[in-house]
Amino acid sequence: MRNKVNHVLRVLLIFCLLLSGLPVFAAGTGETYTVAEKATDIPAQYVLCQEGYASVLIEGSPLTEQERNALYNMLAEDLKRTNEQMPPEERIASVDELIARYFDEADFDEYCETVAGNTCLQAVVSPDGTIVMPLGRNTGNRETANWYYISDGVISRNNTRDYVESNPSEGDGYFDLTGRPLFDQKYPYGKPFFNNAAFVRTLTTETVTDEESGEETESRIFHAYLIDKSGRILLDLSDNFAKCNGMGDSMHGMFFVMLGNCGGYSEDLIGFSHELDLGKNVLEEKTWDDPQAYNLCGYMDLQGNVVIPQKYYDSRPFSRGMAAVQSAEVKTVYVYWDDEIGDMVRAETPDGASDPENVSEELAAVPGKWGFIDKAGNTVIPFIYDKAGSFTDDYAVVTKDGKSGVIDRSGNMAVPFTDGVIYDNVDQGLYVIVDGKGAEVKSISGKTVWSLGADQFEDISGISDGVLYYVKNGKLNVVTVDKNRDAGDVDGDNAVAAADARLALRAAVGLERYRPGSAVFNAADANHDGVLSAEDARLILRASVGLETLSA
Repeated sequence: MRNKVNHVLRVLLIFCLLLSGLPVFAAGTGETYTVAEKATDIPAQYVLCQEGYASVLIEGSPLTEQERNALYNMLAEDLKRTNEQMPPEERIASVDELIARYFDEADFDEYCETVAGNTCLQAVVSPDGTIVMPLGRNTGNRETANWYYISDGVISRNNTRDYVESNPSEGDGYFDLTGRPLFDQKYPYGKPFFNNAAFVRTLTTETVTDEESGEETESRIFHAYLIDKSGRILLDLSDNFAKCNGMGDSMHGMFFVMLGNCGGYSEDLIGFSHELDLGKNVLEEKTWDDPQAYNLCGYMDLQGNVVIPQKYYDSRPFSRGMAAVQSAEVKTVYVYWDDEIGDMVRAETPDGASDPENVSEELAAVPGKWGFIDKAGNTVIPFIYDKAGSFTDDYAVVTKDGKSGVIDRSGNMAVPFTDGVIYDNVDQGLYVIVDGKGAEVKSISGKTVWSLGADQFEDISGISDGVLYYVKNGKLNVVTVDKNRDAGDVDGDNAVAAADARLALRAAVGLERYRPGSAVFNAADANHDGVLSAEDARLILRASVGLETLSA
């Protein structure tokens, strides 16, 4: 009897072991997925996933002893310089007194608390849990800080600034996915890389000689370029995008801005926006009476010629001939000075101002709905959405009336609007949705692939390159999701077709990114050499017409 029981237990044990290695099934659809989860010791509070990498942020973290010492030494140097410029009877006796006089804080400890509250820690983590960019302190919080941004296989920070600074902070610039600088950081500010190119701006001080008097003066010179990943200039855009706006040479009164998502180079077009006249090819005839002079967005080609006029409130890069843009309405607003906050305030009506007699009128662009245009500027999906993301995997996440949904490239609903929040983008037919019950990874067909209860995480990212991240108990967790597929079946539709060869070719030239070792990467790597190349696309195309047999 005991032998029979032991035999049954051994069978059950073997059966359980076999089950533990099987993929997770999306029941009833024929879709099968392998899900792996990994906990790390990496501290995190908020997380953003891009191209499979995690950009993490921690708000208000107390200063370390090393940071406190560095801050104290800096203040001591300030104290020394200040006292050198003051008469003996007015000199400041200590760092605490300096802080109380100039920073309105009681002492050094309170000043450190204020600095910590106005800064955050940031890092970048790879899908295998390796810290690529170590935790470093930066100004701001979740809403205001310049996050590390991962795009086109490049890590960048400060890519969303509206102006150039002459003193870049540590960690600013462009880096590869191992954290090494891409090139000499002489272009530390600009927009993320798209299609192997990025829009950047520089500020230099040059000696200018007056032709008549011969007198030499120092002048601040602004430049704008399109560069490649080696830092080489592909196109000098300075004539169009480095013209002073006449408001002085301070950083905040500078020559132009790249608002919102503008500045990204995609499919031979650069999205741009502006404050004032940017040059002969852009706004030569525009005046303040023209609505197009009010920070609106458009697209130009690589020669600086306007292809799609500035008429949108915000815009995103093109993806296979389509871009999400936000409509704009130019209307009169009322501006007044508010003594309580010491700044200008806008009001919808003159009566809405606290001091109606001190109100002036001005025109302003007001945001409208989101829709999609083609590269000729034609509307292809109507302006009916409150928010819209770029198309990825032939799908885009949109919101309307407080609900989230997913549309295809024809504007049809692929995922009906729901009360839950759908995150970021659709990745290889998968998306993340969060509601009061928790978070789920779901397929476009509606099947749940992975889920997490609301009490099991503090923050969670969307899915990208088959990876998502979540924060639990202040630590980062990594989840990889792979849709099982045969060799050559890049899109995971259980067939090898010309569409798969096209995706493999796009990956070979950097227009698609697949995480090395993932199911989609392995499916595209038809010759199993660990590199995605045109040869893989050729083999997949031959297999689609029966001229080749691909091995797993």
